[in-house]
Amino acid sequence: YIPPQMKKYILVIAPIFVIHVLTQAQTIENIQVEPVGELIQITYRIGGSLEGHQYDVELECSIDGGTRFHPVSVRGDVGSNIRGGKSYYMIEWEVFKDFEQIGDAEFFIKVNQVADDLPKTQLETDLSKVFFAGYSGSIRTQLGLSGGYISNWGLYLAFRTGFTGHSEMRFSVLAGATKRILEKADFRLYGYGGIGMGDYLDEFAFEAGLMNVIRNRLYLSLGVCVPEYYADLTLGIGIVF
Repeated sequence: YIPPQMKKYILVIAPIFVIHVLTQAQTIENIQVEPVGELIQITYRIGGSLEGHQYDVELECSIDGGTRFHPVSVRGDVGSNIRGGKSYYMIEWEVFKDFEQIGDAEFFIKVNQVADDLPKTQLETDLSKVFFAGYSGSIRTQLGLSGGYISNWGLYLAFRTGFTGHSEMRFSVLAGATKRILEKADFRLYGYGGIGMGDYLDEFAFEAGLMNVIRNRLYLSLGVCVPEYYADLTLGIGIVF
């Protein structure tokens, strides 16, 4: 019998080694293994993983150089029907549900791609609606429009105009790119940036900000436009279609 506190101690000092296996052109990358309390946490990446891919992930373990076995008390990105396109994958093993104690553990991860054209989920269907258009204004140029294309990478365009305190009209015209940062069921977060001309269309300007797409129907954006010597806060709201 090993007291619970001793179990935790053994887990922390146990040397852990990892081997990654190349299977059907899928490379396991950036593997990290870390004891977290009474868990062993394994994170990894799948090289070339894309949305729409589907994988079978197999985890094997060998303790003190013994016969390989499949850990039972595992959860996370292991088993069948693991969705592709994630930035990283995680497996957690509640090791002391399977063993009283553990020595040197060696892990083996095998990945087999089983599908690359899955039926579209609602979110994937929504992702096909990638055009946006709406109002875009700033403190110095209060009237404007922005629009473009949003996907993993996309296009960003903006035009603004407005009057200064001296009734002089200023303009800005910018073009650039968008990049998806975060994807959830009800919203997606994008970064965007562009370059162009500002002030009286005689000064170089650039803009950068964030765009939040809510339920794939509405977007809100917040950014900063910098024409030469000052920073101009920009706000945007519009629709996705």
